[in-house]
Amino acid sequence: MTPITCEHEPTVLAAVRAGALGDELSNHVAGCPQCARLVAVVTNLRRWATACDDGPLPDPRRIWREAAQQARQAAARRAVWVVDLTRAVAVAVAALTGVLGAVRLWPSLSRWWQGLDLTGMVVHPAAFVQVGPALAGLVTVVALVVLSSLYCAWVEE
Repeated sequence: MTPITCEHEPTVLAAVRAGALGDELSNHVAGCPQCARLVAVVTNLRRWATACDDGPLPDPRRIWREAAQQARQAAARRAVWVVDLTRAVAVAVAALTGVLGAVRLWPSLSRWWQGLDLTGMVVHPAAFVQVGPALAGLVTVVALVVLSSLYCAWVEE
C-alpha cells in the first residue's frame, strides 16, 4: 500500500517550521487531511519539546558514573539482605530469650529479693547461689542486645 501524500506537504512543513502559514496554505490545510495531520503533529511536537526543555544534558561521563554508582549500590543492597535478615532474627531471638529468661527466673528473683538484707545492704550468700548464674546469663543477653543495637545504629549513620 502506498501512502497518500499531498504535493503541498513540503511547503506546509516549511511554513509551519517558520511559524507562519499564509492565507493560501491555511485554506489548503483546512481542506487537505494529510496536511492538517502534518500541521497537528508538528505543532504538538514543538509544544511538547518546549515543555520538556530542561536545558542541556550533563556530561555523558558524569551520567555514566552516576548510573554505575547506582547499580553498585543496588547490587550491595541485594548482597546484604541476608545479613540484615540474620541481624533482625538475632535481635528477636535475643529479646525473646531475655523475656522468657525473666519469666522463668521470676520465682528465683523474688526469693533473691526477699533474701536481701536491706538494713545492712548485705546479700545472703545462699540467695546469690540460687539466682547468680541465671541472673548473670540474663544480664549478658540484655547487654549483648543493647550493644548490637547500638552498633547497628552507629554503622547505618
